[in-house]
Amino acid sequence: MTNFIIFLTFYFVLFFSGRAFFIIISKFTDNNLEENQKIFGVPLYFYYPIIFLFGLGNLTLFLNFFVPVSEIFIYMLLLLLIPLNLLKPINISFEKFFYINLLNLFILSISSYTTGLSYDAGLYHLNFQNFIKLEKIIFGLSNFHSRLAFSSLFDYINSNFWFGDNLLFLHFVNLIFLSIFFIFVAIHALKLENDFFKISSIFLILFILLDNLGFAGGRNGSIEIEAITKFDSIFAVMFTLCNLFIFNAMNNDFKNTNEKVFLLMFVLFSVQLRPTGYILALPLLFLIFKGMFKLKHFYFPCLIGMFWAIKNLILSSCLIYPVVFTCIENTIWSNKSFISMEAQVLRSTSLAYNFDKSPLDWFNSWGSRFEFNDTILKNFLLSFLIIFLINIFLIKKHHNLKIKMVSLIYIVFLNLFWLISVPDIRFGISIFSTSVALIAVGSHDIKFFSFQNNFIKISLMATIFITILLVPRLENYKQFIYEPLKVISYEAKNISFIMKGSSYGYSPLSGEQCWVNIKCSPIYSPKVELKTFYNYKVYELKK
Repeated sequence: MTNFIIFLTFYFVLFFSGRAFFIIISKFTDNNLEENQKIFGVPLYFYYPIIFLFGLGNLTLFLNFFVPVSEIFIYMLLLLLIPLNLLKPINISFEKFFYINLLNLFILSISSYTTGLSYDAGLYHLNFQNFIKLEKIIFGLSNFHSRLAFSSLFDYINSNFWFGDNLLFLHFVNLIFLSIFFIFVAIHALKLENDFFKISSIFLILFILLDNLGFAGGRNGSIEIEAITKFDSIFAVMFTLCNLFIFNAMNNDFKNTNEKVFLLMFVLFSVQLRPTGYILALPLLFLIFKGMFKLKHFYFPCLIGMFWAIKNLILSSCLIYPVVFTCIENTIWSNKSFISMEAQVLRSTSLAYNFDKSPLDWFNSWGSRFEFNDTILKNFLLSFLIIFLINIFLIKKHHNLKIKMVSLIYIVFLNLFWLISVPDIRFGISIFSTSVALIAVGSHDIKFFSFQNNFIKISLMATIFITILLVPRLENYKQFIYEPLKVISYEAKNISFIMKGSSYGYSPLSGEQCWVNIKCSPIYSPKVELKTFYNYKVYELKK
């Protein structure tokens, strides 16, 4: 219960900070956003926390061009923002979904007991976050530690939430995204306002529920609670929601200016989380060609995107790392040959499909290459088939053949892209969830899920509750029952280091995880020298 109170406090701090952002926007623009206004069918106030995190991450990014961004920044920002809530009375209708969200937050908070730190936390995430806290941006940082070039906006967000040595709040950041996902699907599954959102939400609920069933006890690659600093499910939330917003706009009037701004912001957020987000440009082009956007809608996203692109160039000499053709060779920190090798290692390690063997032979190799690969992919295909059959036999179709064909081609493209790029299961979470959700494109008249039958309505509500309840591992509930007042703490490991003989810095005495030591990189990293470049540090390859 103690962790729930801490998490709930954290949630409402972000909630009122996000609300302050909108108060500022209302004061300086003609757009007076109302808190109960629906944005893609969900009241605006439910988006407050992730809007704040998006703003916080980009503010941290901007400041880090000039100064280190330590914890004092978040404290000062909160002290400035939260009092601004007094400028506008709260006008929120606390309908049942607000209380459903509180229950949602409580269940998610229980996951704190056993979440733990991910392997990548020690490999590069915490290391990069400490760079943000201790140094302004460094040129050629990828030369020192190649994984640091994979930096995500999530790292810029998380760097603000190291409270002392306790990294628990980084887990809470993950839960914020899961909470908006579950409230989105709950609202649409239980209402009759938008057929596409309703059916796709029901399909996503069924997909997550089926994660508990199937071959070898389950796991089908759906959205889940992950270890601290991992953000595969977080990206999946943003990527799936963006695709739902885009395909809904394809088939409906898209006249709400605020929704257009939100969509572009969510797309940008997805891109900043992971390069796979660039795929969203493909379906977004349909809306652009249909004239649904004006040039002014792109000003703010393009401005933020410009800083993001500059950050990528500074760290790695690439606009999109490690996509080689986006890299610039004539910088003093460029390392195109190593970047090309890094891309090849990623594909070969995950056994990307190269069309050099039959799909069945590739699957046999890939399925045995990593634990659970075979099981998870089989369970995904089984879940997809079950939901596909439900869509065929229980739901009527709206015959817009063009949009339906676009969605089917897009689903095939997404899965093919995953197979030939980096077919790691964790990178497939966003692809799988989107594929399931887009089965609903073209469906509209719901017979089986009609609320005219109270049994169906109650069953659907119970299914949503059980689905969310099963997201945390059962071990978390046991720990909660035994120690409800325990305050959870997760800290970075203390390890030993050795000085590199022929390169700048240190490497771990054993393994490759540097944890929070910013002078450390794995022993296999390129040999570098630390120099200065116009009052900035730069890692150059040692000649």
